[in-house]
Amino acid sequence: MAGTVTTDLAFFTGATGGSSAADAITDWTGTGLVLDTVAFVQGTGSIYTYSAPTTTSRLADFACTSTSIENKVIYFWFALGKVGFLDTKAAGGLRLRVEDASANYGEWYVAGSDTLPHNGFICHAVHTSITFDAQSATAPDKAAITKICVRAYGSFPGKAYTWVDAVRAGTYLQIKAGTEASPATLGDLYTAEQTVANQWGVLSKIGGIYFVQGQLFIGSTTAAEDTYFKDTSQVVVFKNALIPSGFYEIKVQGNSTATTQKVFFGNKSGTAGIQGVSFRCESGSQTPKFKFTATDTYVTDLGIYGSGFVAADTISLPAYSTTREVLNTSFESCAEVLPNTCIVTNCNFISSSARAIRISSASHNVTSSNFISCQTAVHHDVGGATGSHLKYDYNALKFTGGTYHIENSAVTPNYYIDIDRLNGSNPDPAKIYNSNGGSTTLLEIGVPLEINGVKTGTEPSNYVRCRIEKQSDNSTIMNQEAQTSYGTEGFYKATMSYSYTADVPVRVRARYKGYLPFESTGTITSGGLTVTAVWQADPNYTP
Repeated sequence: MAGTVTTDLAFFTGATGGSSAADAITDWTGTGLVLDTVAFVQGTGSIYTYSAPTTTSRLADFACTSTSIENKVIYFWFALGKVGFLDTKAAGGLRLRVEDASANYGEWYVAGSDTLPHNGFICHAVHTSITFDAQSATAPDKAAITKICVRAYGSFPGKAYTWVDAVRAGTYLQIKAGTEASPATLGDLYTAEQTVANQWGVLSKIGGIYFVQGQLFIGSTTAAEDTYFKDTSQVVVFKNALIPSGFYEIKVQGNSTATTQKVFFGNKSGTAGIQGVSFRCESGSQTPKFKFTATDTYVTDLGIYGSGFVAADTISLPAYSTTREVLNTSFESCAEVLPNTCIVTNCNFISSSARAIRISSASHNVTSSNFISCQTAVHHDVGGATGSHLKYDYNALKFTGGTYHIENSAVTPNYYIDIDRLNGSNPDPAKIYNSNGGSTTLLEIGVPLEINGVKTGTEPSNYVRCRIEKQSDNSTIMNQEAQTSYGTEGFYKATMSYSYTADVPVRVRARYKGYLPFESTGTITSGGLTVTAVWQADPNYTP
């Protein structure tokens, strides 16, 4: 059972019964308009403009019943004989114009000769909250629009054509249904898009890559409607259209009475995520980033496996469940990830320009992950009282580069945080930012110090003394005899446990009868320090 696709996109209804589907001329006016039943994208035809003499504009205006376009996206298909006919985008080569009953108008400059990749049909998307590029003295009433116009400006030779097809308003595509044996997929969305009766223009596919210019909803909020969605090894790109920040979104949703509500991106192999889906923006600098929202706990199973998010807006995950997890997934140049208490393991957070992840609960499940060159890696906004600090466990969280490894933004009086570093977690104490004046303490951890390769030949009566001292002030950290035997060669080692709080550069010294003194440098890290002495014979030694 393939997925079922729905949408809220709808045609405009003509003032005298026509339709913005452009399958008939009714309610359309403009430059020599003709119905074309050969060159079209959707339905059974398109509207083309024609003029025998040279012109500087081509108009295709549709008169509609009073319609609200507030907080919607207007989609329209446009083609022309030659891209070079148009003015540039900045000059308003291709414009979308709306008017109200008082002839107040607003225009968006959509494209131009410098931005169109080809002259064939392209679906353009304009969110109506975007500021007009041109308008009348009084802005049109977006709650009562009576005319939708697609207008081209430039230098059009005689007998040049432009085409307009399928003008609609709406916001999203939704996919639901599917089974474990036949899950709903992105391919189902694309198949529905390609149906000639649809051609919404929200999702396209070029070279195996999906391009999106709208919202995608996965799952159903309608009672008792099941969803089983799964896709692997796909790339999804959100286009740099006239869309505001905060609009694009992938939303995973469910309802309280369905039997099956499961969504998976990628496969799980053992404890690892593989073959995932890459979500990204067309341009890392574009304004319309995309959100990923999967907080609906009616969705019992969520698997984000071996996937990637690049230049995403906020990514929101659900509360803990053993069946909801994010494994081996990367978040590159993204806004703050809000994991709640969801399982997030073996993930990489890379080059976040602000906060990479917000951990607000001591019961979090973010483990075994890397933070690489993030402005602020881990952000905590919840702390404890002065006598009852809130302790966060860092389990194999590794930090490389970046400005801050930890930010504590909790507010007084509950702004005291302790960090317990487990399994090699290595936040730098010099990279802690208490942005609201709170306190963040890295708890001491015991790490092993070990000097191997020591042997005198007269143990246990004459153990060799080994020393570790700080490079900064020569103060002693270890001064131990090598009393622990190991291996089969008669070697001994000196060991101790050290209370680690931060990396410490050190010198290591040992003596071995008949050999030159051994000396080396190293650094005590969150994993401790192990040094194996290497010996050179002393030419002046006489047994």
